[in-house]
Amino acid sequence: MTLLREAAGTLPSAKSRLADCLLRGCPTPASDPTEARQLLRDAATAGDLSALMTLAGPTDATHADSDPSLPAPERYAWGQFLQRLSREGCFGAAQYSTWATSGEAQERQSRLLAMSPAEASAAQARAAALIGAQLDRTRQLLGCD
Repeated sequence: MTLLREAAGTLPSAKSRLADCLLRGCPTPASDPTEARQLLRDAATAGDLSALMTLAGPTDATHADSDPSLPAPERYAWGQFLQRLSREGCFGAAQYSTWATSGEAQERQSRLLAMSPAEASAAQARAAALIGAQLDRTRQLLGCD
């Protein structure tokens, strides 16, 4: 854990791994979702695909790579952020091909429709704010601007 924490100071992928560990409760039985979410957000805005997928992922508590307590509007916003980066090919041709054929965009739209009108409005506002504040920087870090 000490090495992982040190690496998390500079490497987005280490932040993502540390967050995953904290969500699961290692090395102790108690998880720390607050710290994990911050690490995931930092890694995601640096372009770490694993962190983005965790934040945008399914709400199913049995899914190993998700944070089921993340509010739906926040999850939707990160999904929109990930979709924009994927659509622009920021993760390479193989990831683009996977994204383009997965039906992910339709799934995210159905998640929005499943929300209450207030949640859906909050989700769209959060997505617009996140994209407006971070997309250009993340695209630059990934080299896809």
